Amino acid sequence: MKNLFTSISIGLIIACTIPNVYAQNTKADKKAAKEAAVNKLIGSMYYDFVANMAFPQGGGTRSLAGSYYDLKVAKNTVIAFLPYFGRMYSAPMDASEGGIKLTSTKFSYEAKQNKKGSWDILIKPEGPATSGAKDVVAYRLSVQPSGYASLMVTSQNREPISFDGYVAVPKKEN
Repeated sequence: MKNLFTSISIGLIIACTIPNVYAQNTKADKKAAKEAAVNKLIGSMYYDFVANMAFPQGGGTRSLAGSYYDLKVAKNTVIAFLPYFGRMYSAPMDASEGGIKLTSTKFSYEAKQNKKGSWDILIKPEGPATSGAKDVVAYRLSVQPSGYASLMVTSQNREPISFDGYVAVPKKEN
């Protein structure tokens, strides 16, 4: 009877621990797969930063839920379509030129991965091939291994603004 009780106890312990070990492995595998996908996106230099929240320098966090604002990065083009909330030192002549709208085929791109696996990316539009917000000096993108990201936009004629969001595979254009 004592051997039967011991056998049943050992069997129950093993049965209870196997699913936990399996769950931990799949969770770790999912995390590793996500990190590899993010590294591949950044390395390919073909991705979108999709903004969820805007943080103007003057305060007043803004949710961007329900809207699609992004920064598209490709090897030969950077396209920004982002809102702007904050102080402008020089207002545009055309009211439809508000926000941060930029298309640039000439830009510098510098991506560095730190020890913890995060990416620090600096994009600087250059020259006459830039259209849209000509006052944008730099985009600083910080990407976590999980894909969450923050973007800081620095301009000559505007206060800096930050955005939180994530990096994703670019949407297909119709």
